[in-house]
Amino acid sequence: MRLTLSVSCLIISIALFSCHKNNDPSPAPPTPVDSVRHFSTNYLASAYQIQTFGLKKYELVVSEPAGKVVLDTITTINTPLNADLVTRVAALDISVIAYDSSIRMYVIEAVKGVDPLLWTALPGSDSVPGKSNRPPTPPMQPTTIKYTHVPLSPYDVYYSVQQYTGLQTYYPGSADSSITVNYNYSSSFTYFLFPKARLYNFHRNNGPNDVVDLSHMDTARAVKFSLPANNTIDIFFAYGYPDTTDIGTLLKVTMPSNNPSLYNADLIYPGGKAFQKYYYDMVLSDTVHNAIVHYVNHWCDTVSATPFIPSVDYYTVTSAKSNNFSVQFSKQRPGYYTTQWNAPNSFST
Repeated sequence: MRLTLSVSCLIISIALFSCHKNNDPSPAPPTPVDSVRHFSTNYLASAYQIQTFGLKKYELVVSEPAGKVVLDTITTINTPLNADLVTRVAALDISVIAYDSSIRMYVIEAVKGVDPLLWTALPGSDSVPGKSNRPPTPPMQPTTIKYTHVPLSPYDVYYSVQQYTGLQTYYPGSADSSITVNYNYSSSFTYFLFPKARLYNFHRNNGPNDVVDLSHMDTARAVKFSLPANNTIDIFFAYGYPDTTDIGTLLKVTMPSNNPSLYNADLIYPGGKAFQKYYYDMVLSDTVHNAIVHYVNHWCDTVSATPFIPSVDYYTVTSAKSNNFSVQFSKQRPGYYTTQWNAPNSFST
């Protein structure tokens, strides 16, 4: 019996010690403190933006997600901005407000939950990789190019000089027929296309009075976009960069036709030849779901016939209020998305 009693007491003693409660309070988590983060950025406005939209100054607002304003300043475009952001939050909201004289409205472009230290160019800047600013419109200069040995069959003729384009129907009369193109821009290159024949000529200009022989032309590439059901193209344009070290050589390669069925293609262009890079932009309408999709590729080797166009089942808008917007992505979450809000005297993205 003594042996049994001593074992029982030992078990009870262990149980009592194991159930002992520690009432010491746990240490409180450290309170976040503000830190100073140096912010260096710029609003890169091209000559085109300045001439077209009348851009001069802009307002920059940097704020915390909860609403606390960290920086609010009005400054001049194309001028480096340096500021110290005093905040304890890493991901901030950036808003750029500028007046667009072409539509007489203030335009607000905002990005939310980003690291401002990575934004060396602010939202709304006009830039492409490797270059931060488009050159001004070239000076007016009367120029003539005479194309000789034009193909005999009647073709539509499309030509592009700088960002100026033209379309005409040509009916040659002899094997030595020619086409004369007159324009008023000084340009380094000219792009000349017969869309029905899918032939083109890309020429480096040799002065205000030039002659180009079309005896031997290159074959163009036709692109017909593969789009989701119910989607139609409302707006489409494409540009080519013949020299990526000088984006002033930008040429428009979009055919100025609202009826692509004429050529059984949405685009006829040189493909990987002639131009080093392309930029294209399209706006599509989903006629069934009353939705609009805007697709842009700023820097590509060729124009893809299968651009990624998300359908309406990729996302669900759970709240469409301007002060409480939320969206859920059911298939593939994008790295970046924008919304646009319209008001009588302003719109924001």
